[in-house]
Amino acid sequence: MMTARRARAWASGLLALMLCLAGLLVSPRTWAHASLVEVEPANGALLAAAPAKMTFSFNEAVSPTVLKLLRPDGRTVVLDRVAQHDNTFVVDLPRLQQHGTYGLSWRVVSADGHPVGGTTLFSFAVASAVPGGAQADHAFRSAGIWLLRLMSYMALFSGIGAVFHRYWLSQTRTDHAHLSIWPQRRIVTALLALAVFAGIVYTGLFGLDALDLGWAGLLNSHPWRVAASSTVGLAALLAIIACFAAATATWTRGLVPARGLAALAVVLVGLSLAVTGHASQAPPQWLSRPAVWLHGVAVVFWIGALMGLAVRPCSGEEAYTRGLRLFSAWIPWILAGLLASGVTLACLQLGHLSALWTTRYGVVLVVKLMLVSLLLGLGAFNRYKLTQRVLDGDAVGQAGMRSIVLLEIVVAAAILAVVAFWRFTPPPRTMAFQDMAQPAMDHHHASGHVMGSHAATELHARRASARLDVVHAQGGQPMALRIELLDAQSLPLKAQEVDISFYNRQAGIEPVRYAAGKQDGVWIVPDLRLPAVSHWTVEVDALISDFERIRMVGDLALQ
Repeated sequence: MMTARRARAWASGLLALMLCLAGLLVSPRTWAHASLVEVEPANGALLAAAPAKMTFSFNEAVSPTVLKLLRPDGRTVVLDRVAQHDNTFVVDLPRLQQHGTYGLSWRVVSADGHPVGGTTLFSFAVASAVPGGAQADHAFRSAGIWLLRLMSYMALFSGIGAVFHRYWLSQTRTDHAHLSIWPQRRIVTALLALAVFAGIVYTGLFGLDALDLGWAGLLNSHPWRVAASSTVGLAALLAIIACFAAATATWTRGLVPARGLAALAVVLVGLSLAVTGHASQAPPQWLSRPAVWLHGVAVVFWIGALMGLAVRPCSGEEAYTRGLRLFSAWIPWILAGLLASGVTLACLQLGHLSALWTTRYGVVLVVKLMLVSLLLGLGAFNRYKLTQRVLDGDAVGQAGMRSIVLLEIVVAAAILAVVAFWRFTPPPRTMAFQDMAQPAMDHHHASGHVMGSHAATELHARRASARLDVVHAQGGQPMALRIELLDAQSLPLKAQEVDISFYNRQAGIEPVRYAAGKQDGVWIVPDLRLPAVSHWTVEVDALISDFERIRMVGDLALQ
């Protein structure tokens, strides 16, 4: 039987796993969820006449939040004249009189409630460098978003689930006079209050992320208005109403209205999950949104029951044993719904099996499934080894069950911590669109013999590395980039595709993406145009095979 000391050891191990997973947030780039399909004028275009507008088309509906024009003379112009039509929006440009290269740094909120950003370049008459924008500091914003999302999940599911367990599984009409006697009411009320607080602050941080602002932006109304008008705002509103319904149920004397309020709270939690998030936007939505709702409702029931069973049962306490008996009878059906909806959503999001190990989304899913398997194993041990002993009043069995239930709660928290990372990872179904709007490469005039100054760096991954050489051509010509991929033995590494991104968050420049072309065993970007910023974060994404993708991130200094 598992002792309390062993349960604490397992909990410590799971906490260490959660801290290791937090390393996913260290990645400098926040992965996008919607993808730019087409832009007009095309990225990298050289135009004889100044354009009056730019048109952006995405693979799903988006709402522009930040549009900035970077001019050749160093000035930054905020653009606010935008017309939107479904998945496309048109930006009116000011009159462009200066010849040179312009950059339009854009940031939008996709229909699944996630910010997406990028920078599109075009040149008027002649190509030149584009100055960068102003400095900004957004330290720890991603970590704050992850932490608040985890707090919101755990407090919301456990608080509302505990209320549902109390009034639907433990309570009966025969003891309605004791409805107000609930020692855990203060704990549940605190959890519901924490869920409301975390949901509100998370909504504000979402507004900061959508506008790419620092923490001081929380003191302004604009981020809150942007968040409130998005699906994230609607989800937060539904969750807050659910918390108030559950809190009201705990103070209701009648069993029927208490059960009605508890059921309403559970339904609203499922709806709050179904109105936002990349899973709810997966086509066909008539299937994905009900699947998200069912998945969320099942999680609330499971975690809430664990909270109800975690209390130390008194000898002969009928409410506890009644709740345990009904939970054991209901849980197979709850698990069936949980697994069916989970498999459905995974199939819609992954697209192909290899995405499990070639994408960050897939890695997060694999870790989640491992933890869910552990949780199922602990639950099975409780159900088939200890439940009957507890129902028979065995004190040792009761202590063992309580220890394992507490461990199950820790595992459930670890699962929610992992799930919160999906806020930063795109589902594979959206990644097919990411390369469609990148500049077209005219490979026949790429050359490795362009004379000029050089900038070089090396990027490293666990099983590969990349050598980058940037050649500053003379005579006003654009830069050229040479990428050499090497394996762990420093031998040439074959790849099917290579994409590269340049971004500088502190300068307010969203990723500038290029698709490299292969020539003489190396990968070339012959027409590299970047804003005139000296320091860049650069990321190389190499598709090695259908089953392997390697990403390398590092810094590059351009003189």
